[in-house]
Amino acid sequence: MCPYIDYHTERLIIYRKILVKLMSEKVSELNRDNFAVKQRLKYVNLYSTENNYNALTYEDSLLVRE
Repeated sequence: MCPYIDYHTERLIIYRKILVKLMSEKVSELNRDNFAVKQRLKYVNLYSTENNYNALTYEDSLLVRE
């Protein structure tokens, strides 16, 4: 059982869905021909899909932030 289940309120679930949608859309908009984007293409492709945000680890969140 998830130790944080008490924090899964309807308001936070909706907020998270909005954030994931915005993040995946922003990542999808990145120009894949850009030199800087090409260096992280693996992660750009990974995080341009909403489903890939379902089970983020702390390390994943650091990669997304970077």
